[in-house]
Amino acid sequence: MKIFLAGPHWFGNFTEYCASALKKLGCNTKVFFSNKPIRESLEEKIEKSIPYIPHTFTGTIKDILSRRIDKKRVIAINQGFINEALSFSPDVILVISSTGNKILPESIDRLKQKIDVPIVAWFGDDPLRFYQETKNILHYDYLFTGDPTLIAQLKLITKNPVEYLPAAADPDIFKPVKLTDKEIADFGCDIGFVGAASSADGGGLMRAKILETLSSYNLKIYGDPDWKQLYKDFPFLKSAFQGRILPVQETNKLFNAAKIVMNIHHPQNKYWASIRTFEIGASGAFQLADARKGIEDLFKLNEEIVCYRSLPELRELVDYYLGHPEERIAIAQRLRKKVLEKHTYVHRMKTILDYIK
Repeated sequence: MKIFLAGPHWFGNFTEYCASALKKLGCNTKVFFSNKPIRESLEEKIEKSIPYIPHTFTGTIKDILSRRIDKKRVIAINQGFINEALSFSPDVILVISSTGNKILPESIDRLKQKIDVPIVAWFGDDPLRFYQETKNILHYDYLFTGDPTLIAQLKLITKNPVEYLPAAADPDIFKPVKLTDKEIADFGCDIGFVGAASSADGGGLMRAKILETLSSYNLKIYGDPDWKQLYKDFPFLKSAFQGRILPVQETNKLFNAAKIVMNIHHPQNKYWASIRTFEIGASGAFQLADARKGIEDLFKLNEEIVCYRSLPELRELVDYYLGHPEERIAIAQRLRKKVLEKHTYVHRMKTILDYIK
């Protein structure tokens, strides 16, 4: 089966994990990144070379160039999406619809006029969170979402099938590894956390408030530079924030080195278990997650995963499991076993392909 896979390229590698799984299932898979054009334009190269200094001439030039580039980028991405899909002649088009996806509904419709194949979307974020993605819902033939509580709302928008499909992990990336002495020194800690502190919503502030409860421990935080904007209100971040985003291989090393890995969901994840839930599990790490119904539906609480519902409870759980390493390790091993048995990208891609046959 030939699969044309379109999805964003970002540090989480969501699209690449799906491509790898499809290839393991024997599919001839072509990947198209839906958030960047195939070739970088001259304007983009110039814009990157200009330092951004607000309220200056160079800052204004950079802003103007950025807006021009964004418009041209969307046009180039969508033309590339159409051309690449048509030249590949797929049996199925699968769109990983997540933050950064630039595919427009007009492009989906143009493809439908030229080739008669199912166009499927798997939403990695809340599909009703962004205006553009909500518009696209009307144009996909099949939809899969990680939040089953949204299905009723989505069925008000589309008559096409909508199904629940939770996130997953790639066990080729997230797995137990033997660390060097230097890696243990670099990543070792009582508590590790990887995640954004985006200033665009309240997620970063919420995460900082939760992690502040744990500031007296050996705590290491990795993520985007927006963490630095919270230094004034959360001084503990100056020592806890490690100053960089971790590539996925290094993220796995942190999970292997930390005694406890925190899983703090973004506010959009009101029900569903985040991708991190599965990745931490596949790495063999012990995780403490903020309680979500989606976690409880997939894993056995206190046997495969441990959740907290308040900051005092979080503190109590941290103290308990730091003092009981054998229990901590046993829970982590059971979670890894469950993820490998039921929650890899191979499982998810097979579910999609079986459903649309």
